[in-house]
Amino acid sequence: MTYAIDLGKIKFVWQGNYNAATTYTRDDVVYHNGNAYVCVVASSVNQDPSTATSQWNKMVQGSDL
Repeated sequence: MTYAIDLGKIKFVWQGNYNAATTYTRDDVVYHNGNAYVCVVASSVNQDPSTATSQWNKMVQGSDL
C-alpha cells in the first residue's frame, strides 16, 4: 500500500524586497525597512509586514551600523 503525504512548504522561501502588489503565502520571507519578515498566514496581499503583525512575524532585526 502506498501513501502520499503533502508536506507543503517545508522551508522558507526568499521573495526579496516586499511588494504590496504581490500575494505572499505562509513561509514566504521578505525584506522590508531593513528587517526580514516571514508570512504566517495562508495568503497575504497589501499588508505591510512592519504593521500587520497578525500576518507577518519579524524574522531578523536589521541594524543601523
